[in-house]
Amino acid sequence: DAVHARRHEHVLQRAFGLVLGFGGAVLMFVAQLQMGVSWRIGIDPDARTPLVTHGWYRWSRNPIYAFVVLTFFGFALLVPNVVTWLVAVLTDRQQSHRGVEVDGCRVGAGARG
Repeated sequence: DAVHARRHEHVLQRAFGLVLGFGGAVLMFVAQLQMGVSWRIGIDPDARTPLVTHGWYRWSRNPIYAFVVLTFFGFALLVPNVVTWLVAVLTDRQQSHRGVEVDGCRVGAGARG
């Protein structure tokens, strides 16, 4: 019975990872769509696009980053090994740092304008 219980836990972990991984990817795509004309790659200090305050942006300033992290943690649960967990943790740290960079750019742009 111990083997059966362990196998059951393994299946539940993989199922949870599948839901988090693919669910996070779908939610990331939805958040990108919700940005509409404000969606762009990179930070352009001269770009003036409307602030998005609906959908996921009602609750988070960076939902795309949050969903990227969710996706990588889901895949780490789905395919658990040192590499997938390292990628998930490093992605979380990198996305946290990127949020600080965006905030710093906004402060700098606001101070000039």
